[in-house]
Amino acid sequence: MNKKGFTLVEIIAVIVLLVTIGGIFTVSMVRKLNDKENNKDTVKQIISAADAYVSANKEEIEKLYEGYNFVDITIKDLKNNGLLNDDIIDPNTNEKYSDDEKVRITLNGSTGAVEFTISPEEKDNTYLIADDIYLKHDANNTNWCDNDNNVFMGLNSSDKNASRLVLVNASKANETYTLVKNDTIVKKECNVNATKAGNYEIKYEYTYNGSTVSKTRNVHVSSNDKDIESFTAIINENHNKLFLDASKEETNITLNITYRNGTKVPKETTIAKLADIDVPAGTKVLMAEENGAGLDHPFAGEKLSPVSGVQKAKDLDDAIDKMMACLNYQGKGHSCGIHTNDDEDVARVASVAPVTKCVVNQPQCLTNSGGWNCGFPVSMTLGCGTWGGNSVSHNATYKDLLNFTYVSRQIPNWKPEKAEDFIDAAVIAKVDA
Repeated sequence: MNKKGFTLVEIIAVIVLLVTIGGIFTVSMVRKLNDKENNKDTVKQIISAADAYVSANKEEIEKLYEGYNFVDITIKDLKNNGLLNDDIIDPNTNEKYSDDEKVRITLNGSTGAVEFTISPEEKDNTYLIADDIYLKHDANNTNWCDNDNNVFMGLNSSDKNASRLVLVNASKANETYTLVKNDTIVKKECNVNATKAGNYEIKYEYTYNGSTVSKTRNVHVSSNDKDIESFTAIINENHNKLFLDASKEETNITLNITYRNGTKVPKETTIAKLADIDVPAGTKVLMAEENGAGLDHPFAGEKLSPVSGVQKAKDLDDAIDKMMACLNYQGKGHSCGIHTNDDEDVARVASVAPVTKCVVNQPQCLTNSGGWNCGFPVSMTLGCGTWGGNSVSHNATYKDLLNFTYVSRQIPNWKPEKAEDFIDAAVIAKVDA
């Protein structure tokens, strides 16, 4: 048997052939990977531009919340708004994107997120017409939202003079699509109260072409003469100041009451009568005892009236606890007051109270606004510090509206020798100087 091996020339030829094939394969793979990466980058660029477009054009995105199935914008829209370059290339064709190419914006019914699709599949865009409903006041209709005939009023109706609930083609308003209640259209929320005048809402979700879209419908309930819209109080027929006359039994108040149906009725009364209590003649201030703080304790909060709240405390610690509860409810950062001759008591209150003013042995309300005898600048704008969400902790004055330029020149180098010196009052004073 004749056995013949490969010659050196043949081996070299085979190696060259394998290297060539491997090179072609590698170049092809790299090109495919690069094309895939370029495609990803282009898609990200277009979606980022579309996101910026809808952020600047809120009316487009609002359509999705008002019943539209989707909203389309074009590459031309993005170019005209300076969000895309004119020469952006489609990696799939290596040609420029057409100006008419669409980017579709939809609202994810499950998550509420806005989603973008480039070159979407063509399909009908729908819009839910949900005309406002106008109801008469009905004292006996206590469960209006439980009746489907009410909630789905005008469903699939073609009567434009009635309140319609109709799904239409956004491009062809005359083309409608049938909806089935509690199937392709459902009630999500309803707060209508037919027994009380006001403006209410019904929230629907409809499904079409696999997309779920939300829509809100307004419902208006007319008023009767028992529904009060607002009232204005006129005290002592003086619109500027309240004068309490000790010679009179009580201070008269006139309430000008305005009802929802437009009726206006004046009613004379007094503060005490409004509260249905009897007070002695000459009473100037009503004190209401409170025992806590929060929404269930209205006299613990801020009031603009001749009625004040008062709480009893067994000692200073108890008083501080009650003060802190009131400040945390309403007034954090504003002020507190104390009447005492004991400086230690003042220091205890001032060191724990989250306020920018601690008034001692003075009328607190008047002192807060400043004066010549209290050290506070006169101002009607009282800074409450970061406790109250403010940037200043003092009474704001014209100085807060000025700009200052500070000039710095080099000085002899100096720094505290020990870390403890940073909290030493004498060192701090030297640094501030």
